[in-house]
This record gives sequence, C-alpha cells and structure tokens, in this order.
Amino acid sequence: MVEPQQHSWKNDWLLFLSRLFLLIAVLVTVTLFPLLDTNLRLIYIALAVGAALCVLALILQALSLYPSAVALLIHLLDLVVLLVILYAYGSGYSPLFILAAVPVVVGSMNFGVVVGLISALVLAIGYGLELVLAPGSALSPTAMISYGLTVCVLLMLAIVAPGIARASGAASIPAADLPREHRSSESRDRLKTIYQLASTLSATLSYERVLDALVDTSGEFMRELDGSASPSARLVFLYSDKHRLKVNAHRNLVDVDLDRAISDQDGLVGQAITTAEPVVSNSAANDPELKSFASLASAQSLLCVPLRAGFEVYGVALLSSSRPNAFNEDDVELITAFCNQAVIALQNTRLYQSLQEDKQRIIDTQEEARRRLARELHDGPTQAVSAIAMRLNFTKVLIRRDPVKASAELDKLEDLARRTAKEIRTMLFTLRPVALETQGLTAALKQYADKLQDADGLKVHIQGDMEERFSPAIEGVAFSVIEEAINNARKHAKAENIFVRLRLQQELFIAEVEDDGRGFDVASVDKSYDQRGSLGLINMRERAALVSGTLRIDSKPGAGTKVTLVFPTRDAALAAPT
Repeated sequence: MVEPQQHSWKNDWLLFLSRLFLLIAVLVTVTLFPLLDTNLRLIYIALAVGAALCVLALILQALSLYPSAVALLIHLLDLVVLLVILYAYGSGYSPLFILAAVPVVVGSMNFGVVVGLISALVLAIGYGLELVLAPGSALSPTAMISYGLTVCVLLMLAIVAPGIARASGAASIPAADLPREHRSSESRDRLKTIYQLASTLSATLSYERVLDALVDTSGEFMRELDGSASPSARLVFLYSDKHRLKVNAHRNLVDVDLDRAISDQDGLVGQAITTAEPVVSNSAANDPELKSFASLASAQSLLCVPLRAGFEVYGVALLSSSRPNAFNEDDVELITAFCNQAVIALQNTRLYQSLQEDKQRIIDTQEEARRRLARELHDGPTQAVSAIAMRLNFTKVLIRRDPVKASAELDKLEDLARRTAKEIRTMLFTLRPVALETQGLTAALKQYADKLQDADGLKVHIQGDMEERFSPAIEGVAFSVIEEAINNARKHAKAENIFVRLRLQQELFIAEVEDDGRGFDVASVDKSYDQRGSLGLINMRERAALVSGTLRIDSKPGAGTKVTLVFPTRDAALAAPT
C-alpha cells in the first residue's frame, strides 16, 4: 500500500488550499469566459462534487480518520472531477488543461513518484481520449505538439516534486520544525523555479539559452544550499573535439578559466561520462583535470552530472559549493532532473539547427541548379537560336540573289535547328528523367548516353546492369551525381570517351565515371571555389552525403579524371515497385 510521504501536504492546510484554489479558479474562469461549447451545468455539478470531496477530506483530517487508502481514493476522484471539467469546458479542447499540474504535483508530493506519474498518465490519457472523441475533432500538428509538450511537463513535475519536498527538509532546521509559512514559501519557490525552467526550455530553439537556463536554475538551488556563503561556480562543458570538452556556459567563473579545455578520460568528469551517472567529490585539488581551475580552488563539494541522451553524450554540468558535503541524495536527484530536461531541449535545438542547415543547403543547391541551367541555356540553345535567327536573315537575302546558295544555307539551318532541339531535349531529360522512375538507374543512364551521342557525338559507355532498385529519392541522387560528372567531362575535360561503371560490392553501391580527357588539379580547384561561380564538386559531395555516401575524385592534368560514388545499400535499398 502506498503511504503518504513524510512532511507531506496531507497533514496541513496547503492540501486543502490547493484544492480550493483549483475549484475557485475553474469557477471564475468558466463563469467569466465561457466558450461556445461550454456545458456550464455539467461543470457546476463537477465543481459541487469537488467541493464536497474537499470538505470531506478536511473533516477526515481533523478527525484523524484519513488513512492512505481513503487519501488515494479522494485523489483519484479529484482526477475524475478535473477530467469532467476539462471536457465540459472545451469539448476536448480545454485551455484549463494547465491546471492538471496541481493534482499531479499534489499526488507526487503526497504519495510518491509512482502515484504522481500515474496521475499524470491518467490525465494525459483521459484528456487525449477527449480530444479524439470530441464532436468535430480535427487534430492539427500544432495541437498535437502542444498536447505532447504539456504531457512532458506533467511527467517532469511528477518526477521532481518529491525531490523538492525532500530537499525542503534538508536544511539545517528539520522540515517538521520549520514554521508552516516558511515550508509553504520554500515549496512554492521551488515549484516556481521548475515552472520557469520548463517554460524557458519549451519556448526556445537556441542552445545558448538552454545552457543559460540550466546554469541559472541550478544557481537558484545552489543559493539555497550555500546560504550566505560565497557564490559557487557553475559550468557546462560540451564537446569541442573527440575526448575534449570546453566551457560553453558558466556563472561565477574567473577570466583565466574561460578558455580551458579538459579531457573526458580522467578525474571527476571522466568518471561521470564513463558511468553515465552523477558523481560527487569533496575537492578539485587532487582532480587531474579540474585542479587547474582557479574558480574551483575553494570548493569543498563538487557535483558532476553527465548531459546524456541514449548513447549520445553532449558533455557535463559541474556545480561547486564552498560547504562540505553540500549535496545529499535528494539534491543530486533534483539537479539531475534539471539536467535531463535541458538535454531534451538541447537535442531539439540541435535538430532545429540541423534542419535549418539542411534547408539552406537545399536552397543553395536549387540556386546552383538554376545558375547551371541558365549557363547551359546561354552557352547552348540560346547561342544556337541566335545563330539561326542571323542565318535566316542572311538566307532571305540569298533567296533573291542566289537561290542555289540559299537552298544550301537552308539545309545548314535545318541541321542546326535539329541539333538545337536535341540539345534541349537532353537538358529536359536531365531535369526529369522519366526512365529513372519507371525503369531504374541503369536504363536512365543508357538513355542519357544515347542522347549525348546523338547530340554531340560523345561516346558514353555504360558498363554493368543492376537489377536491384533503390527508392526514387536515392536513385535521383545517384543519377544527379553521375550526370554532373559526365557533364563536367563533356564540357571541361574535352574527353572522347566516358566510361560509367555500376556495381554492387559487399552491401555497397559503387558508381565510377572515368574519362580520357585532359584532367585537372583537384586541390587547386577546391581552393578556388570562393572565387568561382560554380559549385559543381561541392554539390556532388553534398548529394553523396544525402545518401550516407562518399565521393572521391582522382585526377591529374593530362591523365583524365575518375569520379567514384559509394553509398551503403543496407540503408538505401528498397523493394522495387510492383
């Protein structure tokens, strides 16, 4: 049987006042701000039941007839009443869902983390069903994200609330001996700190703000631990290189320590990262990595918490105190909860930054494609059409002066027009090769080779016939890289023959494009890209990275060029469409 926690709210007025506040807040809100689909009658009935439960609990407490089984039953009925109110107020879309934090915190502090988590899950599942089953329900992505974030906050509150309750009793004066007003104020302050942290972490997509929120929130807690002692140093180390950590956020750090880097192999930091658990130490003087930090010289207590999500470690958070044995088990649990929430927010910010970088890369690739198309149109069909127009004007004159020469000139114009049309069709084929979608990569490359030979007389030899198909996106990337390599050989290498070899080898797809042209200095071209208008090689490498692949370019002046694309088929291969 679940027993109420020591020094819980069950035995004082705070539990009664929290229930009363919840009922009054609901009553005022629904009366002054009713929604179109608000069922006031059902809400008033639920409020009356809630008030009756509140009075009953108060009477039972006064008569000392409030065993844990009765307390749990009343707490469960509180949850049911709240779910009824949420549904009646908004038909599944109630803005009062934020009030669900009150019974979650009360249940967790009063009965422990298990009951708090169960309370949060009951509210989340119940309200989720209300959203789905509500008349005219149409869940938008924004509503789902908001619902998910709120549920995460409820679960976090359920986890950290007992730690706050226990930490409030870890001061020099036992919690039972503190004035009731002081205990209530301290609990409210800690809840306020948690709310502020959760609000900041859910509202920002900047990792700098996430780290600042972490060190500031831990600072509030450290001020309670240290009392009137000197301000404690707080640091967040993130990886700057393999096995090397640098300070990315800090408070009360002297200037000489700002640029220090430490290893993740030794000392307190190394132990925290290796064990993936928070580690407490009494001094930095004997630590091989931290002893050089002047900011930690006076510290008599150190706490190092790994910033870890799954198998990925971002770094560590390090807190110091000038008091000996400043961190007890409850303190470590609470601070670790802060750090875990920060890690989740840090993951979100890095994902957002990665998406922004991918978006910019796509924009740059599209812009480069437009520039390339403009260049090819200018150098090819546009020049040809201009030549046709000029020669037509010349032919008009010849028709009157020399009909025989005019006829020969018309033959030349016809040939030029046909070659221009073929060149345009080849360009359109590279923009959207239909054969790539219907027949696969090998067939599309063979058609492209035929068009090049027909238009320019260039011999492109396709060697290898793979039956295995990949997803359209994967084949599109492979085709674009190979086509770019062929186009570079056609335009710049002055090659007579281009060989394209396709093969599968040990779960790897390998494509080689080799020409017998004049070659070039790869390093020199890479260095001069900032002065060039074209980003061909860079785009080819970035496209290869999209399929978790690599691109190798081997070339020397006068020795031809070989471009090799390799990517794993385990991640890229999909069943061919039927």
